[in-house]
Amino acid sequence: MYLRVVNYDTMAACIQGYDLAKDLSFLDGFGDWLRERVDPRYHNMTWSVLVLCIAFPDSGVPWKNLDTSEGNSRAIQALFDCLDGYSKATNRTR
Repeated sequence: MYLRVVNYDTMAACIQGYDLAKDLSFLDGFGDWLRERVDPRYHNMTWSVLVLCIAFPDSGVPWKNLDTSEGNSRAIQALFDCLDGYSKATNRTR
């Protein structure tokens, strides 16, 4: 797949699209799994924001860290680390 711009938002959209193609089974339970790992004040957020909370745990507004290429790289790495951890914790092969 070709992505003209590679940043956290495009990666999250790509993962969301894959989940839709898999009839919402790819990320089934992922948000709940992430909620166990973040501050309760973020529990009403979507999985893509929860990943940012994990990537930037000391940030009061984690999505503001996406203004830099370093922040986007860190968020993308956290996204794949979370997906890997979730797959291992739930014994799912994707």
